[in-house]
Amino acid sequence: MNTGSFVIAGVFGVALFGAMANMQPSILTQEDYERLVAPSDDFGQHGPAFAGAARWLIEAGICAENDLRVNGGWVTSWTHSDQPIYFTYCGGSNLADRVYFNAESMEFYGRARGTGDNVRLVDI
Repeated sequence: MNTGSFVIAGVFGVALFGAMANMQPSILTQEDYERLVAPSDDFGQHGPAFAGAARWLIEAGICAENDLRVNGGWVTSWTHSDQPIYFTYCGGSNLADRVYFNAESMEFYGRARGTGDNVRLVDI
């Protein structure tokens, strides 16, 4: 490979990165959100709440679609075993990246911040 090949590859990489940065986020349907969180613990009981929470987190820019896909949706929080509280990771896999969600009260805990039409946000 000669120097010219590196320049072409470098220019192509910059052009590809620029195009990806300008891409519009995918538009997900309700069914897409439900499929995204279908692997969640207790999906049969809280599926609509999980899908709504996923939609809100993604639209608010707190989570990416891939965060929920990689983490398998919502996981039961054994720390809060007396309540219907679940968690997922947004933006990383550290404890600080956890977002907790109460599937009955529709409240987020932890990293989630902002406002939502159907969700109240509180700190724990």
